[in-house]
Amino acid sequence: MLNKQGFEKIEMNYKNIIVFLCFLSVSQKGFTQTETQKTTGYPDSAIVNRLLDSSKGKLSVDPSLAISLAEQAKDLSEKINFERGKALSLKNIGLGYYYQGKYPETLEYWNESLKIFEVLKDDLGVANLLNNIAAVYSDRGDDIKALEYSLQSLKIAEKIGDKLRILSALNTIGSTYFNKNETKEKALEYLLRALPLCEEIGNTEAFGIISENIGEIYFEKDDNQKAVEYYEKSIKALGNSANSPFGYNGIGKVYLKEGNFDKALTYHNKALAIAEKLDGKLHIVRSLNGIANVYLMKGDYASGIAYFNRATKIAEEINAPTNLKDLYLDMANAY
Repeated sequence: MLNKQGFEKIEMNYKNIIVFLCFLSVSQKGFTQTETQKTTGYPDSAIVNRLLDSSKGKLSVDPSLAISLAEQAKDLSEKINFERGKALSLKNIGLGYYYQGKYPETLEYWNESLKIFEVLKDDLGVANLLNNIAAVYSDRGDDIKALEYSLQSLKIAEKIGDKLRILSALNTIGSTYFNKNETKEKALEYLLRALPLCEEIGNTEAFGIISENIGEIYFEKDDNQKAVEYYEKSIKALGNSANSPFGYNGIGKVYLKEGNFDKALTYHNKALAIAEKLDGKLHIVRSLNGIANVYLMKGDYASGIAYFNRATKIAEEINAPTNLKDLYLDMANAY
């Protein structure tokens, strides 16, 4: 926050968490032809797969429809005793609730899915579900449970040598340690371990997001050069995608810390333009907040408060309590 004594804190730390949602392929062998197959020409297990694929495609645009399709897949899986299909269906139902922000329902279905993968001795499925559950606990601030599940996921992923699962677990562990000031060094350790894996498997989005989080840690450590280095890496990796405003806002914060108001505004406005174009409301809030802080530091309180008001209105619309807490505090200081 900003106070009368001068610059104390630009903005509360924020991070991006990647939930690696692995949709496992399922076997289509060994099932008896039923009336469904006779009608459609497809084996029942193949129909389950098609329903799951359709569900996956609807997650980001229509989570309710994604849930409905996954429930159909679950019902058919139970009818033909297709346990792997049932496990994947439960996972997809949980994903639908995850996209809706309904964490209790998400955990209910993911825990049920996890039990089936454990019975099937499917290490890949178990590692995936453990990490996804950990990410939910991390989002909710339950660091103890988040670490418990993500460390289990990492152990299994390392045993089977699955680099994507190792990467996802390292990211979740790092993001969880990120939550507390006293464990920032541990966060940096795990995130730096994850970064080379992103390059190995060619996951540029993960590389960009993890680089952003590393930049945030270096920003907190007052290592501005390293912070900018990793923010720039994230921008290069993400281009003008939905997550790229994070890096631009990060560089804007560094310039504000250094007292270079013009460059700070340039980067925050760049972030705002991308976020508005892509309708990324959380990044719009962060960009407006950054711009407001620059104006406050320049002594232009009226402009700062105006930007805070714009940010607050959107944060209230999307129900972003962490951002709202900081915005209310910054506005109080401005007044």
